[in-house]
Amino acid sequence: MTTLANITHRIHLPPRQRVWGYLKRSWPLYFMLIPGLILLLIFNYYPMYGIRIAFQDYNPGLGFERSPWVGLKNFRFLMLLPQFKELLRNTLVLAVSKLVVLQITAVILALLLNEIRVRVFKRIVNQILYLPYFLSWVVLAGILLDMMAANGLIGRALNSLGIPSFIFLGNAKFFPYTIVVSHVWKDVGFSTIIYLAALTGIATLKGGVDAFFDKVMVMAEDDRLKTNRLALLTAISRLFSNIADFSRISV
Repeated sequence: MTTLANITHRIHLPPRQRVWGYLKRSWPLYFMLIPGLILLLIFNYYPMYGIRIAFQDYNPGLGFERSPWVGLKNFRFLMLLPQFKELLRNTLVLAVSKLVVLQITAVILALLLNEIRVRVFKRIVNQILYLPYFLSWVVLAGILLDMMAANGLIGRALNSLGIPSFIFLGNAKFFPYTIVVSHVWKDVGFSTIIYLAALTGIATLKGGVDAFFDKVMVMAEDDRLKTNRLALLTAISRLFSNIADFSRISV
């Protein structure tokens, strides 16, 4: 049991003894981190070795070690392309649109779910929102292709309303919106859970906030939870780590 005397004794210990004492108390927590760190090293840091091909005239037959180095030649080639400015603009617009729409949608859904009092219905809706997060982009791309085909689910719905159907993914006008909506559909469940947990904490910290719009203001002003920052950084990290996010560019 930690007492005031024990805390005072630890403060007056030399720094090295304090560190060793902390490690003795907390080593099980660090031990549990080892599997996650191993996976992080294998799947996130080890593949970064391949970044060197950006500075090489890479030849698969020669491999990394024997392929000649060309410095920034590949980057100069990319930047001198006539379409480079348009590609860069579209990439930045899509990336910012994804972040903004995702955060706004997640906050709204979290506020709406927080108002639901029927726990069973709330749990079902939460699971439906969270399910796409566990699916890979390969699976979701197949679903989107079927839904957005000319005779797909959306096409038949438009025909029933007297609107002629068309291929969404083949229409340059609707393609950017399709990219943003598909990204939000996949990741909104994860961000919603973060905001929903924050709303629970806000109700405890603030003594209970009943009004819907008061919760929006409290969540925006409460600096202790750091929820907006956490959700935004998480979304940015997933955006950069997912290759599909930058390979689907509307030209």
